[in-house]
Amino acid sequence: MTSLQTPQLFIRADYCQSHRLLAESGFWTPTQSYRLASSTAGYYRPLVDSSFWTIGRSLSCSIIFPNRTISRQHALLMSTANRDFFVTDLMSRNGSFVNGKQVAQPLRLCHGDRLKIGEIEVEFQFPQKTAESYRRQQRRRVLMIQPSTTQGRIWQEILTCQHIMFTWEKTAKDWQELIDRLADQATEFPDLLMVDTTALKAETYDFCRWCADHYPNLRVILTYADRTEILDMEQQWAIRQGAFAVFSAFDEHHLLGNMVETVGKVNCVLQALEQEPIQESSLASVLLLVSTFALGEEFSG
Repeated sequence: MTSLQTPQLFIRADYCQSHRLLAESGFWTPTQSYRLASSTAGYYRPLVDSSFWTIGRSLSCSIIFPNRTISRQHALLMSTANRDFFVTDLMSRNGSFVNGKQVAQPLRLCHGDRLKIGEIEVEFQFPQKTAESYRRQQRRRVLMIQPSTTQGRIWQEILTCQHIMFTWEKTAKDWQELIDRLADQATEFPDLLMVDTTALKAETYDFCRWCADHYPNLRVILTYADRTEILDMEQQWAIRQGAFAVFSAFDEHHLLGNMVETVGKVNCVLQALEQEPIQESSLASVLLLVSTFALGEEFSG
């Protein structure tokens, strides 16, 4: 039996789908389901038995819809430690849509959102989270200057799933002017700068010292998109110049294999933002999600 505090998917009873397959995918029958402000009978699928669910027509999926308009592995649902839910398309043939808008990157779901995959439409329901999450205090803001598309994309997915407002610039020709301009727009000023050394060129430590002098409350993390290892002496020197931390690049081919290192980096960012440490199960879900972007051919219909 589901409840108002249980995240779930709803599908109308008149959808032409095998009752057996719906039951095998974890849906309640109309007589068992808990109806949420709906006058239409339907099936409910609680999202409580995992942190991610694949949707598709393959029998290996968590949620199965044997419809030819749906790819074998069509979409992925995932939840974070904060009980936020995201959907991403797994390079499907016909795409995934939320409220009529095509899903081009991981998208957070809100109560009442309608997810369409192929011909099938399901509704995401989680009213308890609606009341809870949108009473949140101010979200923290990160500005990243990162020329590398791969490194920037990984950080974008990780930090967005942690409810951090994330702005990504690939270049900054005049970083002093950029930061001064943001300072004039108080609502846009970041709590943390993550700047790649390839964007700063020879001005790396000048940048750290300038930030420390002009904006002492603004923390700076340096990243190296072109290096997988940072010497201790380099880290110590950068910190003496005003940096909060220094990160090497993610190995995008072994994100889950380098879990310990990744946890350390993400927790360091959250510490700089004075937020609670991440839960490793949540991070694993995010990294699995990011990894799927490199598996487009495998997930196509």
